[in-house]
Amino acid sequence: MLCVTQEQNGTIKVANPQPADTSTCGLVVLSGAEALAVHEPFRMSTADAATLAVAMIGLVAVGWVSRQLIRFLTTL
Repeated sequence: MLCVTQEQNGTIKVANPQPADTSTCGLVVLSGAEALAVHEPFRMSTADAATLAVAMIGLVAVGWVSRQLIRFLTTL
């Protein structure tokens, strides 16, 4: 991680020396590996995956029920 600041003219300047606490930085630049480690989309626990699967199945079920209700109401 690099702590950087943006100058008035738009250029980016790397802080030298790098602070130990990056929460004080204006901008933090991550390398590709660091970004993947923090924001990997498929890194989740089994419980999180089960919750996601139940939500997806529930969404499909709501769509199916809605379609059946619309089909029923149009036949009246």
